Amino acid sequence: MAGKATLMTAAPLSVAIITDFVHNYQAHLLVGIREALNERGLASTVYVGRELFPPGHPVHDANAVYRLIRPDQHCGVILLTANLGRAVSGDDLMRFARQFAPLPVVSVGKKIAGVPSILVDSRPGMQALMEHLIVKRQFRRFVFVRGREGNDDSNDREQVFREALALHGLPFRSDWTLCGDYRAHAAYDAMRTLLATTRDFDVVVSANDQMTEGIIRALREHELRVPEDVAVVGFDDDEDFRHAIPPLTTVRQPVVEQGVAAVELLCSLDPRHDVHIDTQLVVRESCGTKGGSGPLSLAHEALPRTLDRQKAQQEVLDYLRQVSRDPQARQPFLAYWKNQLLGNLGREHDLVTWRHLLNDFRTALRPELSGVVLSDFDALFADVQTLLYDALQMAYAKQRLAEATNAVLISNMVSALSYEAMFGAALNYLKHLRLNRVVLVLYERFGRLPSELARVMFAEGTRSALDRDLFPTARLLPEGMRGELFEGHLMIIPLFTTGAQYGYLIVDQPHGVYFDEETPQHTISRSIRHLEQLHAMRSAHDDLERRVADRTLELQRLNEQLQHDAVHDVLTGLANRALFHDRLRRVVAQAERDSTQGYAVLFLDCDRFKSINDTMGHSVGDDFLIEFAGRLSTSVRPQDTVARFGGDEFAVLLEDVFEAPDVMMIAERIQHTLSEPMDLLGRPFAVTASMGIVTSAGGYSKYEDVLRDADIAMYHSKSLGPGRTTMFEVTMHERVLNRSRLETELRQALSRGGLSVQYQPIVDVQSGTLRGFEALARWVHPVRGFVSPGEFISVAEEAGLVVDLDRFVLFEACDCLRAWREQVPQARDCFLSVNVSTTQFSRADFVHAVQGVLRDTGLCPADVRLEITESLLMQRAPVVQRNLEGLRELGVQLYIDDFGTGYSSLGYLQQFAPSVLKIDRSFVQRVPMHSESAELVRTILSMARNLNIAVVAEGVECQEQWTWLREAGCTYAQGFFFAKPLVPEDALDVLRQNQPLPGTPKEASGMKVSGSGGHGS
Repeated sequence: MAGKATLMTAAPLSVAIITDFVHNYQAHLLVGIREALNERGLASTVYVGRELFPPGHPVHDANAVYRLIRPDQHCGVILLTANLGRAVSGDDLMRFARQFAPLPVVSVGKKIAGVPSILVDSRPGMQALMEHLIVKRQFRRFVFVRGREGNDDSNDREQVFREALALHGLPFRSDWTLCGDYRAHAAYDAMRTLLATTRDFDVVVSANDQMTEGIIRALREHELRVPEDVAVVGFDDDEDFRHAIPPLTTVRQPVVEQGVAAVELLCSLDPRHDVHIDTQLVVRESCGTKGGSGPLSLAHEALPRTLDRQKAQQEVLDYLRQVSRDPQARQPFLAYWKNQLLGNLGREHDLVTWRHLLNDFRTALRPELSGVVLSDFDALFADVQTLLYDALQMAYAKQRLAEATNAVLISNMVSALSYEAMFGAALNYLKHLRLNRVVLVLYERFGRLPSELARVMFAEGTRSALDRDLFPTARLLPEGMRGELFEGHLMIIPLFTTGAQYGYLIVDQPHGVYFDEETPQHTISRSIRHLEQLHAMRSAHDDLERRVADRTLELQRLNEQLQHDAVHDVLTGLANRALFHDRLRRVVAQAERDSTQGYAVLFLDCDRFKSINDTMGHSVGDDFLIEFAGRLSTSVRPQDTVARFGGDEFAVLLEDVFEAPDVMMIAERIQHTLSEPMDLLGRPFAVTASMGIVTSAGGYSKYEDVLRDADIAMYHSKSLGPGRTTMFEVTMHERVLNRSRLETELRQALSRGGLSVQYQPIVDVQSGTLRGFEALARWVHPVRGFVSPGEFISVAEEAGLVVDLDRFVLFEACDCLRAWREQVPQARDCFLSVNVSTTQFSRADFVHAVQGVLRDTGLCPADVRLEITESLLMQRAPVVQRNLEGLRELGVQLYIDDFGTGYSSLGYLQQFAPSVLKIDRSFVQRVPMHSESAELVRTILSMARNLNIAVVAEGVECQEQWTWLREAGCTYAQGFFFAKPLVPEDALDVLRQNQPLPGTPKEASGMKVSGSGGHGS
């Protein structure tokens, strides 16, 4: 594509122009492009998207319009890259330009490798500006307001600014370099921030004219005058600031000329070079210098370079000069002047320009006149100015009327309830914008990208007849209307909202430079989105009505079901807690009014349900609860209420029951019915329930008190063992209070160091040597005295304190072993066994906590054994599995405590490979006298040997038990026969003495501390 910018002569006579907006800069470029294309008989189409983004960036929805550009529809492409390519690299721009091959491409504003480019050199004008400010105006303290981040023009202007300061030995202050983003309000905010800290500067240099509006506003708010206190200069020579107060000193960027040059380069026979256009300094009053030029010179103060406009302005001035000496021609001139003004009512900027042109003309001409001629000229000039001011008033009134009309038309558009109404309102709105040719095209389907087919919805001002048939979107218009694309100059404005492409507008490029394409784009797009949402709502409404009509009977059934489900348990069909409360409230109130109305409440909790749920799965657990509920219902009368409170808790309300024996008889019947084995996964399973009973004999007035006491009685039953029934007694309240006090005191003991750890020796059964200790928590209450572990550990589990208790014991035990090893060499071969609760082991941070204790106490993982229960081993929770694997990787051995009381299988023992099994004391205490227990222990020992697992026998209390265990091949033992749990000092003495413990036979080769090697230790 490099060096191939010459127009393709066989291609359609239309040039594609790609821009991100049609703001002031782009509009002036288009003026020059149109003039040059008109001279060559070429048409153009402007595709208005947004700036390009680098790869990986979410492309702006507006940029889908670039997909509509087809090389076969154009003879060349002009890219307005100054803003279009500000966020991408040169390589990205080059890739974008290549997609239009083989068409010739010209870039305006930014250099693209291999593409002829029109480049404005900001440096000459910027250098002249800085020389004027530093040398002629003698300014020394400069503030610079840069433009948009990544914009090449802004970077160039800042570079010249810095170079000029350096050249003249002036300091550059980074804190006086502000970011205005080429926007007035951003420059205003930045200047206000600076003014809050300093006002000690002479001049503000802005990277464009537009930002000076915000800069000057901020200065005036701080009572700084321009240019008396601070000079302000800009860049671009924007028309809006030529006639500001004060007129702005700036650098003229010949924008229109760039457009002309782009076409000339595109059509050039030798397009291999880039075209560089210099900028020019324009001095006006904002820097403290009286600017201006001769009255007949339109070169740099007139509107942008438009040949017809300049010619017309010069013609008026020449005519005025002629009639200044010919009184007879003055009335015809005033009529001519009035017609000129009326023709410019839509371009109020032209009228403002005329005011300055005429003033300059009068200043230059009056010295040439004298006497009556001068007086007549002044009178004529007064009439000329009066007509001009009248025209300005008419223009402003017309503008206000247009704005009001626009507001009404926009409101009609966005509030339309149908596409027909919206199309009519949109057409009226576009015609009011003085667009002579308008075509609205919508895609067949709305989506993230333009669809393959589209349809013209309306057209106005076209030579071609309207064609509403579907056509390929790539063709832009139906075949019968495609001639429009090659006549005059068009603009394609995409219609979209976030995530949805609707279509596009094809309109004539406006002749003026002030055209807001974003408002019609946004308004029509928003109107389409509104109609689509409205259509979706109507469709949903119609669909809902149909569904309601079709499902009336079903909804009635569902409503009945919902009413039932609101007061019944979904799983079992029993009454739920709410319904039970309601009926109990009624019965209690009735009994309070009439003492002959007796009642009883039975509160049940299924024993071992958690084990069923955990080991057999939730599905089996649900089946179990359904069967349990069915048996419970068949055990009472139809008028009694059976409810499920949640989980495995049930309640029964017996009405018209007076005597406690009658209630106990019903409770026994329930227990008998429940005790019949259930078939779970093909195996019989015995069921029991813990039951608490309350009767109306308690004289209750609140149903909540009935439930409270039934719950207390039920928990008392659970403490007695499975399958027990308890009638509530008043003394149970005291036990509940005692338990609450015990929980509070345990919490205090944990936080205040009221607990301790004792150590029970573990010995080698065969050799009698000491192998280690089991760490056991002990609590000596200052008032109660010794509190049994069985009592306070259960409280800790229920109160959520067991994790803190576990951590306390583990740290104390490890720290104690560390201290022993510092005092007694024999302790180096001693290990510690510590119990871990199921709650603690199920925490995600458990392994990390163990590592922390080992690190803080300086022990190795091999020094510690952790004891877990069979029920924990059976859990399949992922966190438990991860902790088992984490401890194994850490090197910490696991003991299974109370082995034989749970339901673990050989498969689980092989899978998790514990180091030691601890036989529960309930089996050990019955050997050797009880043959069944002895056989069970012997079986466990045999199984452990086969699996290469060591065994600890707990609760050894006599010589006979120890002798039997030695003969049976047991590995380790502990119990009162050797020693009770010892305080740390006594345990240290045992280690220090290295002697047999009391009860150890003499033939046991002495109580020695053995090494840590051996089977599973």
